[in-house]
Amino acid sequence: MGLLKIGCIFLFAFSFFPLLEGVPWYLDLLAHFRFQYLVLSVIFLITFIHFRKKMFVALSLSIFLVNAIFVTPGFVSDRVQKPETNGQKIRLFHSNVLTSNSDYSRLVNQLLLENPDIIVLQEVDKSWIKYLSRIKEQYKYFVEFPRQDNFGIALFSRIPISSQRIHYWGGFNLPSIEAEFMLGDVSFSIVATHPPPPVSAQYHEARNSQILSVANRVRAISNAKVVIGDLNTSIWSAHYRALELGTGLANANKGFGYIPTWPTKLAPMMISIDHCLVSEHFNVLNLKSGKNIGSDHLPLIVDLEL
Repeated sequence: MGLLKIGCIFLFAFSFFPLLEGVPWYLDLLAHFRFQYLVLSVIFLITFIHFRKKMFVALSLSIFLVNAIFVTPGFVSDRVQKPETNGQKIRLFHSNVLTSNSDYSRLVNQLLLENPDIIVLQEVDKSWIKYLSRIKEQYKYFVEFPRQDNFGIALFSRIPISSQRIHYWGGFNLPSIEAEFMLGDVSFSIVATHPPPPVSAQYHEARNSQILSVANRVRAISNAKVVIGDLNTSIWSAHYRALELGTGLANANKGFGYIPTWPTKLAPMMISIDHCLVSEHFNVLNLKSGKNIGSDHLPLIVDLEL
């Protein structure tokens, strides 16, 4: 019982520390595991009710409530879901493929199965780009920027690209793709970005700087728009929330539950850091994770109606 009480106290601290103003980078990391905290709080709550530990029942209940506030919107959309109409349907497929992953065929087989209109890939190097040349018969429009580190990026599309740019954003000037598409007589833009992981104070600041640059650019885009990528943050970080608030975009996951994508080898600790944010021009028809392709991330598949 003593260990359970200590665990409950730590869980309380992990739940509330990220809410403090100006917390150091390593405490901000605690914000990403609120779904796990929620599950553990239920276990603690039931246990302490059984043993009639009133103080720890109250502590467990406070842990449950604060994390439920963050987790619940993923299951209940705050946007009015419009019924499916005759609008243009678009399937997006995003995957951080992991640069060191050489199981190229698993990705291509999944692309054949899911049949997306637009593909966004991150952590692509020259070997990945070479192998992916075989999909270019179907995806005639593309933007490729391979790198030998973990920040190569590429986009493949069946929909014509009317304009494209490579932006260098954040503290490390990492490449992001901005592409504008024409679908019938309607245009829309996609910004694909991959900020660095917040594994140190410097990397944390570089990630936040890149997210801020994305927000600044997205505000200047007047047509329908999508931001997609491995953002290396969950939706529960204050730095992520600034992206939504600063752009007016909404995460496509709202109403579709909790869909973790990373890390695939630690299933109980998996969190959602791959995101698709959309403007009000889009109706989100479906969102799901794909099958494991040998990467440390699962793909993200989003069905939109423009």
